[in-house]
Amino acid sequence: VFRPFPLNEPALLGEKIARCVPQDQYFKILDLLFTNQDKWVFAPNVRDALRQMVKVAGVTDALFDACLANVELEKGIMQIAQDGVARHNLKGTPTFIF
Repeated sequence: VFRPFPLNEPALLGEKIARCVPQDQYFKILDLLFTNQDKWVFAPNVRDALRQMVKVAGVTDALFDACLANVELEKGIMQIAQDGVARHNLKGTPTFIF
């Protein structure tokens, strides 16, 4: 089971975008983001760099803006992370639980 555990704003933004594409594209977007992490995470403007990165995967500006503005989505992602801390005392990534 793969669970998000964003530790900073870029990680949260990337996870939000990955959750806004069709479900069968989720891991493809994550692969794109992880493979090219150095090109957007450390950019002077993370949002603009992320926007350009996911355009190649068909994420439109309208979808991108709506996704990042989705407060309920953000709350859900953060709840998953908080549950991991409460249940398993998670402190960072990656963490493996057997």
